Amino acid sequence: MKKRIPSPGPTFAVLMLAPLLACVRTPVDDAAAAGVAAPIPSADAVSRGLDWLVRHQAPAGYWSASAFSERCGEGRCDGAGKEVHDPGATGLSLLALQVAGDARHADAVARGLAYLASVQDAETGCFGVPNSHATFLYDHGIATLAVAEAVARGDDAMCGPAQRGIDFIEACRNPYKAWRYAYPPDGNNDMSVTGWMVLALKTGQSAGLEVDPAAFEGAMLLTDEMTDEETWRTGYQRRGGFSSRDVGMEERWPEASTEAMTAVGMMARLLTGEDPDESAALKGGAARLRERLPDWDASNGTIDYSYWYYGTLAMSWIGGDGWDRWNGALAEAVETTQREDGCARGSWDPQFDPWGHAGGRVYATALLTLALAVRDEPGRWKIAG
Repeated sequence: MKKRIPSPGPTFAVLMLAPLLACVRTPVDDAAAAGVAAPIPSADAVSRGLDWLVRHQAPAGYWSASAFSERCGEGRCDGAGKEVHDPGATGLSLLALQVAGDARHADAVARGLAYLASVQDAETGCFGVPNSHATFLYDHGIATLAVAEAVARGDDAMCGPAQRGIDFIEACRNPYKAWRYAYPPDGNNDMSVTGWMVLALKTGQSAGLEVDPAAFEGAMLLTDEMTDEETWRTGYQRRGGFSSRDVGMEERWPEASTEAMTAVGMMARLLTGEDPDESAALKGGAARLRERLPDWDASNGTIDYSYWYYGTLAMSWIGGDGWDRWNGALAEAVETTQREDGCARGSWDPQFDPWGHAGGRVYATALLTLALAVRDEPGRWKIAG
């Protein structure tokens, strides 16, 4: 195993995704100072989301994308996803619990981490079985991010699994570029998979694990290649193009209804050191996101949980009026649609999201809980920078 490099201080991951710093102003503080209506406080919604996740954790420690309803009490939750995504569903749930939870959630986190370590492939370091399904690298990247986050928070027992997960991410990267679905890499790249890999690698690097700097260089090559310098939209696999959709989903969720890949591209730029006050791409991307705020409208295909998560991360870093507008829109879209009935209380319905059919209710609840949790600390990454 590679030697862990001691972190020089508070890790990037902790400052990026950790519980709130007491000295940081909240959206309510800023709104009050400006004399405008404050965003809806998210603490209760986040707490309910975490409670739902804990109630639906399997005895073996994982979160089942497909069979979580076996843990239901009052009534039975619907919204099953696909079993193949259990490592990714577990990773997202662990991220939500680590970012927004407290000591009450320590047992759930410990059992989830133990599960991921138990399903890590001994030969490759993949969380799950390599090439077990077409999009297995999403699950691996998210699981690696969750385990690296644990290391950043002081769990040295996870150093080995996290480093092996990072090593497998690097083994899947195309020479001189980024990632898509293949292992071994086949030369194809896309911004969506690349976004999760950049988050995982940056978190690992900040936790003191070894990461090849060339991985970030390759990710930025792809980001620049996919970003149109006239529109500042970042495409999925085509310069200035739109986001990806599964076959048959385009009518309900038009590709042009979201700026998800633009948000991912902005994240890659911010994580690799671009200055939002100087970068034309970040300014242009932020302008695009201001025009495509979170909007819960099932009739026009604007609901996109992953876009709202990435957009929240990027816009909270950049700050300003654009962040205030995004923050308020996110609260309105997400907090008002959290389930309040029966066993589903605290969760979000997956059927309104273009990827809900794959990740199910666990994916929806973990990702939106994360989005609400990280929005409460705007500007925290500037401290980390």
